Amino acid sequence: MQLKNNCIPKGLVPLERLFDNNDVAHQPKMEPNEGEVEHCNIGTEEEPKIIKISKNLSPDERGEYVSMLKKFSDVFAWSYDDLRVYNTDIIQHTILVKEDQKPFKQKLRWINPLLLPLI
Repeated sequence: MQLKNNCIPKGLVPLERLFDNNDVAHQPKMEPNEGEVEHCNIGTEEEPKIIKISKNLSPDERGEYVSMLKKFSDVFAWSYDDLRVYNTDIIQHTILVKEDQKPFKQKLRWINPLLLPLI
């Protein structure tokens, strides 16, 4: 891809800023400060569904987020039991193959062992 003036588009970060020469991340984990988030239950007392919301949101924004997350709470997996069962009417993996073409296997690509914990 050729960019005008060989400059990086706004919003993209060069990988050199994120990784060192051995492909190890400078800051492996990015976690919010616990002081900047508040816990909110969008479930019931018997079956709590805890989410974390930024304390920097305005009350209107907070209300909109909470109502939207309550409305779509059935979409999220709240426990490992939710991950085991899925509806095949919604989720189905297909591999499109041309009728007259023979499938081929791509060569194996090696990953730097230092990056495996991040992956």
